[in-house]
Amino acid sequence: MKFIIAASALIIVFTYLIFNDPTPKPTPLNWQTYVNPELNFSLQYPLDFEFLPFNPYENDQVDTFKSPDYLVKETNSKRIVLSGISYSIYRINGQCGDLTSSSSLSKIESIPVDGQKGLLYHHSLEGETADGVQIPYLKNCIYIIVHHGPNYDPVWSRQFRQILSTLKFPQK
Repeated sequence: MKFIIAASALIIVFTYLIFNDPTPKPTPLNWQTYVNPELNFSLQYPLDFEFLPFNPYENDQVDTFKSPDYLVKETNSKRIVLSGISYSIYRINGQCGDLTSSSSLSKIESIPVDGQKGLLYHHSLEGETADGVQIPYLKNCIYIIVHHGPNYDPVWSRQFRQILSTLKFPQK
């Protein structure tokens, strides 16, 4: 009986470690490479994601990548993600702001991003949720935001960390 309990405990622990490992897995070979020549950085993203280039007339968003199942409902000035996920890259000229003073941000964690000090965070405001990373780079502040809905899955979190692991900043 003790053997069965011990074996069951080991199976539970190994299953947890396998499926909840925060360490980024190697990037699949068939991912696409995004290069931002203006800011001089690159990253990789899944092959089946749609790339939407920056539109200077809409906002300060640089570029967006969205999953094939990404579906959004827009009402008034509010955007609600119904399914899927999108990654948006924003740039703000100048120093990065203080994230700790915002009441809509939580789970702020310092992470290394290709030698840069990034701040990973969770954003929640009026039903809209997102995760993101703030990275100071040269004289800019780069934000990579993951827009997701209530269907956010640990798979997306691992994928976000994989994407972050592919970020390359040649001019450090």
